[in-house]
Amino acid sequence: MVDESGRPYEPDRLPVASAVREGRSTESTLGYGLPQGGYAWYSVRTAPLAFADGFDGAVVTLDDVTEQHEARHRVALAERFLRLTFNHAPIGIAVLGPDGQLRQVNAALCDLLGYEEAHLLAGGLDPATHPEERDVGGRQLEAWLSGAQERFLLERRFRHASGRWLFTQMSVAVVRGDDGTPVHLIVQVVDLTDRRALELRRAAVEDPLTRLANRRALLGRLTEAQQRQGRFVNEVGLLYLDLDDFKAVNDRHGHDVGDRLLRATGEWLVCATRKTDLACRLGGDEFAVLCEPVDGVHGLEEIVDRLHVAPAPSVLVDGQLVTAGYSVGAVLVGSEQGLDEALRGADASMYRSKRDRKHALEC
Repeated sequence: MVDESGRPYEPDRLPVASAVREGRSTESTLGYGLPQGGYAWYSVRTAPLAFADGFDGAVVTLDDVTEQHEARHRVALAERFLRLTFNHAPIGIAVLGPDGQLRQVNAALCDLLGYEEAHLLAGGLDPATHPEERDVGGRQLEAWLSGAQERFLLERRFRHASGRWLFTQMSVAVVRGDDGTPVHLIVQVVDLTDRRALELRRAAVEDPLTRLANRRALLGRLTEAQQRQGRFVNEVGLLYLDLDDFKAVNDRHGHDVGDRLLRATGEWLVCATRKTDLACRLGGDEFAVLCEPVDGVHGLEEIVDRLHVAPAPSVLVDGQLVTAGYSVGAVLVGSEQGLDEALRGADASMYRSKRDRKHALEC
């Protein structure tokens, strides 16, 4: 025999045995081990009984409650599983009542915000929320309760217990009863602080349309290359490229196609140049490639030839290929030369190339 927790009983210590000996009533649930394994569960009730001849006895009744016990056991296991999942989830989770008050928070949310569970449950999330976003939360809560929105994402700034600001994304789901009444809200909070910082750093040196390096990144890379020039014999080259008649593409097909063509040009530049080169978008339809190292003018011409050999950038529009023609100029950059001066030289080289090509076509 075992109790409801699975602990075995000594025969003389069974609740029913003790109750009979002491002449008292008791009720307990006992498990009886079956030969094939598992248990049959019984609800056992004991009550004292006095006989007319003066002897004392007891009335013992047994009800088979195996099904009910196993059902309760399954529910208990499910609740324990959910509780462990909630407490050990790797992201912050909170349960809010329809009034917006916190009912539960898990360890990950406490760690994220730097507060103890009791502190959060007592004060809620509002004190840690950025002042500009507290009213937003109130309007969102009203939307939840009205049923206008069931699930959504929003960004929220929280002040950590240490004083620093966290950038987070909140995923909210409304749990409703069978009658549609809100029971509670489940909120998941993901820390985006490091990702936001990375995005800001990337935005400072990356063109948002093509994902190529921007002018600022080009300047930094050129400075590093020129510093290496002072220690080694490596030479640095710069290509300047723009698309021919790009305005006509925008006018005929629209800016969306124009943007696609610019992205295709960026991908083409990366594929057609070397891994050591840095492809950049300067703005509009103007691109540059910092080439390092290069073996003088001859080495720079080889990189330009790589562009000419590669298929020109193009996009498919209504079943037709729209191809970007381009003009490119190239110069070697001196160790003391500034970026603006180098770009002017490459730009001038590009226009000479474009003029020569036009003249050749006219002839």
